[in-house]
Amino acid sequence: MKLVEQDSVTVTQTEGDGRDKPADVLLCGEIGAKLTKLYPGWAWKVEIPPDNDVVIVRNLDLDGRGKFGFVMPKSGLGPALHHVMLAGGELLERWKRRACGTDGSDIPDFIDALTVKPQT
Repeated sequence: MKLVEQDSVTVTQTEGDGRDKPADVLLCGEIGAKLTKLYPGWAWKVEIPPDNDVVIVRNLDLDGRGKFGFVMPKSGLGPALHHVMLAGGELLERWKRRACGTDGSDIPDFIDALTVKPQT
């Protein structure tokens, strides 16, 4: 797997197995650019797993590990990626974070103790 970084956007690409779709790589770049423009100062990771019709978006700054984000079907991104904009804003709002970014000083120290339990 190869990570391609531009500004504060990370696009994940699979290498060597021939399953990368150029359209998916471009879509990841567009989503990352949209989120970076709307919510500057936040690092986003965007990926589309091979042979899948979902987009996985993670915010790398909220917990420092990229465990928080959202999954959205490619067919549900909305015109001009409107639903991506809403989901990114909702994610930051739920964490009570500013849309204009962070320098890390407003992230509480106890965040390392938080764990996410998968729902069954």
